[in-house]
Amino acid sequence: MGIRRKDLWRIGILLIGILALLFLEQGRARTREIANSATIIDLQSIEELQEAFNKDRGSPRLILLLSPSGDIISTTEPLAADVARLLNR
Repeated sequence: MGIRRKDLWRIGILLIGILALLFLEQGRARTREIANSATIIDLQSIEELQEAFNKDRGSPRLILLLSPSGDIISTTEPLAADVARLLNR
């Protein structure tokens, strides 16, 4: 008695599921690696931001603009406007 078509489908779906789980686990490991190597940099100029941004080309990057007074930084402020121009290139 040979393998039925229905059984082949089940085996195929099972293999696809196993491959998907392996792929997801590899992605989680890479995410943990990136998160563990992440640092916060206190920048003083747009040039420092541009240098750090370009250095990490190909990696996910998050830029937070925080005001010491808790105010929301608008794009009318010089540094925020420079950052907006840099990111829109």
